[in-house]
Amino acid sequence: MSYRELARSSGPLFLVLGLAARLPYAMVSLATLLWLRTGGMNFAHAGGVAAAQSIAIAVGGLIAGRLADRHGPRRVGVVAAVLNVGAAAFMICTPAHGWPAGLVAVLVGLTQPQVGPLVRVHWALHRPDLLPVALSFEAAADEIGFIVGPMIASLPAMLVLLLVAAVPFALRYDRGRPTPASSAVAVRWLSIAVLVAAMVSVGVIFGAVQTGVTAHGGAGQLYGLLGVGSCVGGVANGWMRLSRRLSAAALVIGMIGLVVLPLPLAMIIGGITIAPYMVSLFATAERLAVGRVGTVIAMLSAGGPVGTAVGQLVAGWQADQYGATGAFVVAPVAAVFCAIARLAA
Repeated sequence: MSYRELARSSGPLFLVLGLAARLPYAMVSLATLLWLRTGGMNFAHAGGVAAAQSIAIAVGGLIAGRLADRHGPRRVGVVAAVLNVGAAAFMICTPAHGWPAGLVAVLVGLTQPQVGPLVRVHWALHRPDLLPVALSFEAAADEIGFIVGPMIASLPAMLVLLLVAAVPFALRYDRGRPTPASSAVAVRWLSIAVLVAAMVSVGVIFGAVQTGVTAHGGAGQLYGLLGVGSCVGGVANGWMRLSRRLSAAALVIGMIGLVVLPLPLAMIIGGITIAPYMVSLFATAERLAVGRVGTVIAMLSAGGPVGTAVGQLVAGWQADQYGATGAFVVAPVAAVFCAIARLAA
């Protein structure tokens, strides 16, 4: 199995559209904050609106995952993308102050097309034999999105990308839906809960690193190196997949590097270890889902933002007490929890 076979299976346009279609999600938080600030909203209120929008994105993801199990990813993805186009257009026309601004920001979050979760459902249905390679590609694509998206963040750019990429991409999802589980096969919800806990711990790592580089100075450039490393790790994982034990051990070692290595090098190495671990989580989740692949993948995807918020909170306290190093220490601790959860699932 190779990336060439993946491109042959779906067509190069599908992969390119997928890269562009996830950019609105990668930029929505920053674009919303910039929009609110143009309306004169202070940072405290704008941050509250952004937090509410993040919660709405997570809730919308869970709803989309459940609906994808019933109706397939194409129908759900197209409806969500069209609704998000309308919500984004309404946001541009709404004054960026007062409660209407908060309401429309939440609406934009709730109707997100959920490209990451739904395209993984697509691959599970369309080419399950290529799933390991597809998940590696999607992990790399996510990181490219999070590097490029914030660089071009604005509401008009988000609306254009929704129209020219997100909607056409959703139209290319598989028409099928997951085969319902037979009564003789039960979904292993306890194991799935452990995987979600592992993904929350990954989110804690992201939140801790974000806080650490902010405390260190030069946040954008340094955090971008983590994304570059994770993109490299995701691509490489398509050729040489690590076992769950090796991916968990590599993650712990990579996060320890944040407190013992020069920071630019540590960010790249740490990033390289993140993507294989996340690919392993999604692959295991798909195997355990038994007809609920949309719901389970959405649950994992929602765990990341929750963990990021926790990581930012804990690392922020650590940074106030001990500086940037105190914030970075949270990352290897979270990685140990990742390893424990991964081996238990």
